[in-house]
Amino acid sequence: MPSLRLRLESQVVDLAVRWIQEEKLRSFKLRGWNDLAADLLAEDVLKKQELRLSDFQDPERDVSVDFSETLSAACLSDLFQALKQEKHLAELCLLDLGDKAMPALCRSAQTLRSLQLSGCGLTDAAGEPLGQLLQVSESLCKLSLSNNRLSCEAAACLSAGLRCNDFLCELNLRLNAIADKGAPCVLEKSPTAAVGLEGAPPLPRAERRGFGFVVHCHSSGAEICAEEARPISHPGKLVDMQQDDKELDLVFSIPRLDPDVKAAVSLSATALKITALQQTLVDLQLFSCIDPASFELSSRDFILELTLVKAKQGELWPRLEK
Repeated sequence: MPSLRLRLESQVVDLAVRWIQEEKLRSFKLRGWNDLAADLLAEDVLKKQELRLSDFQDPERDVSVDFSETLSAACLSDLFQALKQEKHLAELCLLDLGDKAMPALCRSAQTLRSLQLSGCGLTDAAGEPLGQLLQVSESLCKLSLSNNRLSCEAAACLSAGLRCNDFLCELNLRLNAIADKGAPCVLEKSPTAAVGLEGAPPLPRAERRGFGFVVHCHSSGAEICAEEARPISHPGKLVDMQQDDKELDLVFSIPRLDPDVKAAVSLSATALKITALQQTLVDLQLFSCIDPASFELSSRDFILELTLVKAKQGELWPRLEK
């Protein structure tokens, strides 16, 4: 692990450091806020050769941990045990968790203020433990379940949990299969939470004093830099394709695509490439030919919408890829 010591009084952070030492984890990120800009904070931290809990100057000096890679079942088991003893972890971000791990996570996450489970492959089987978490947690303010496969059955479990919850302020359910019948069910039972659903305005962002910073922790070091748009954890997935005689209307799902991130499109007559944050999101050889000079691109809440113009009007495309 790096020469920079992490003295954060956090069971989860200490566990992540050990995983890196044992080569069970490549990297993780810490996020926080400070009155100093990131470059000045980095200079101060390097002088004392350690990052302390007092460097996280949000109201309760708590830490956000982001695991941007899939954890093994053994690591998840250790993580859930550590969470039960955790006192200073405010936010936990996980990836590709799956339904099987949800009961143990929800039993262990009752003291978190924010739980980010976007793009975790969750189905309705996760609804019951999530509903139980909402019933008992008196600290969880933000829950992100976007870009999963939750439907009305999960919505019913969430709404049951919200009946007993006056603490949740934000619930993000965008890019799920919750139909019109499920959405009111959640909204009606959530007097305190802003609920993010398809077609609704973006959820409000809380104003915070100071500067956001990120600590990149890995086997060869640790670097402090300014808060950036969260990394895109998966390539784009085509979720809808509509067409008429002239155009193709495409919708791609991109987990954790920040609304402020600008995507770039590169086209040839037979190829499509979309990039953002120096990452390739979409790279396809097309079924047929398009006009590479004509396209329209827009983005919203983990979604990219792209319109392409067919080179041969009236041609029917049975699929997008060759």
